[in-house]
Amino acid sequence: MLVNAMQLFESWHVTDVLVGIPPTYLNMFLQRKLYGITASVSGRRGDKNSRRFDDVAVFGIALAWMLFKSGLRTEPIRRILADIADTKDASAEEAARMLLGAGMRYLVVIRELTNSDDETVDLKIKVTDWLEELPEILAENPTTSVLVLPVGEIFDGIEKRMAVIQGG
Repeated sequence: MLVNAMQLFESWHVTDVLVGIPPTYLNMFLQRKLYGITASVSGRRGDKNSRRFDDVAVFGIALAWMLFKSGLRTEPIRRILADIADTKDASAEEAARMLLGAGMRYLVVIRELTNSDDETVDLKIKVTDWLEELPEILAENPTTSVLVLPVGEIFDGIEKRMAVIQGG
């Protein structure tokens, strides 16, 4: 599913065409280093700072942005990314690489509902190819909140837009 690891995309491609993340949030994700997202190339182009991202970084940004837009806080997002990537530290790029490699269409986040602000509450991650599994997931977790993210559809759209940028 990865388009071309050698192609680099400018920040404006990421913000305006590929992911749709506002530039301020992209900068925040990069500067705070919370989600393991890095630019492949950074520097100056003329009088402006320039950042370029490879395709895996773009998918990682999209994944972190999906989780963020869905209302999750920073620590649960970091835990989800680390769980997907099977790493100690959060890495949106590694998590995206795992999801792309597995060809999974949906990311399901299952969270226990509690009256506490405790970020360590039970959090389970499932990746699935079929939404038909959702009733079973709900039946197995009757007192939880279930968030279903259509990562396959989002990644497919990004891949198509990458191909257009690449002239294909």
